[in-house]
Amino acid sequence: MATKILHTADWHLGLRFLGFGEHDRRLTQQRLTTVRNILGVAERYAVDAVLVAGDVFDSPDPGETWWGQLAKDLHAQPWQGRPLVLLPGNHDPLIPTSVWRNRAFREALPDWVHIVDRDDFTLELGDGAVIHAVPCRRTAGQADMAAHLPRRAAGDNRVRIAMLHGQTFGFPGLATNFPIGLDTATAGGFDYVALGDTHARRIHGPESSPMIYPGAPEPTRFGETDAGTVTLALFGRRNRAPMLQAEPVGHFRWQERTVTTLSELRALRSEDHRQTVMRLHVAMTLPVDEHAQAEAILRELEGNEAQPGKIAIATVDRAKLALDASGVLLALDDLPEQVRETARRLQAMIAAGERADVAERALVQLYQVARHSGVT
Repeated sequence: MATKILHTADWHLGLRFLGFGEHDRRLTQQRLTTVRNILGVAERYAVDAVLVAGDVFDSPDPGETWWGQLAKDLHAQPWQGRPLVLLPGNHDPLIPTSVWRNRAFREALPDWVHIVDRDDFTLELGDGAVIHAVPCRRTAGQADMAAHLPRRAAGDNRVRIAMLHGQTFGFPGLATNFPIGLDTATAGGFDYVALGDTHARRIHGPESSPMIYPGAPEPTRFGETDAGTVTLALFGRRNRAPMLQAEPVGHFRWQERTVTTLSELRALRSEDHRQTVMRLHVAMTLPVDEHAQAEAILRELEGNEAQPGKIAIATVDRAKLALDASGVLLALDDLPEQVRETARRLQAMIAAGERADVAERALVQLYQVARHSGVT
């Protein structure tokens, strides 16, 4: 019979985003909402098991706020015979003070949830498939956890799935954290190795026995462009490669953008970024009228307390948004001398580097007020 699994990892429930100020809570809460999306995908595709390959939580003891809500969400699922396997990772390792040792948490979970709390963890999926898993027991180390995985026994024709959390790659000059050999699947006779740790989707090994990182379902930082999915794997009869499908589940897309012209900024405004976390770098020097237009667009992108911005969560770097003040007097040529004199003083401050950033903002504001108030 066919076996179908949903493989996910690196939920990092409880992860904080303090650098985003008022948006911290929204980003943190979204991670749990995305987990609900994942459970919905498992139900929709009628998978036989859900495998979470490590870093379910962002810390060993996230507190009842997080494990309590996760337990409630799991109880809300109309499941009976579908196991969900939770593997401790390096962020939430199996240590004496971890959530995995918390009796209240374990008792709050449905009976179809299985915690990998021993090195010889084994879970049979009917007669046709079996899962073997090994937990992380510390936040970092050189232990080869794959060494605890049993090899295929003679005559065992079941689909064999391994679960591990660690790295299949190395960095020059640095020790690999929980190294996992790229031959783990083939050497141990596994049809699939469900990995966690790397937040981008990656596939290693031959098609007949792939080793897969599904990617974090929600990015945790800028640069994680391959996050946002889970992997569905369908196993047919023995010695056939599993059919793989990357299913999108994430909500936010994280982008880092740089605009160098006003036209690029206008184009950005026209794009749909209602689900985007963006770090926007503005690098351009503009005359006063265009500078004012640029600032107006940036305010529209960012939003304010009363009005959401066109970008869901925006951080704008204005360090290289400069004002070309050389033509400002010409732009104010028809205005009273008092206004022009103020503009000249601000120009002088900018040229001298005397609180130039403040002077630039003041000059732009002077221009806007003078133009929009009908000063003559």
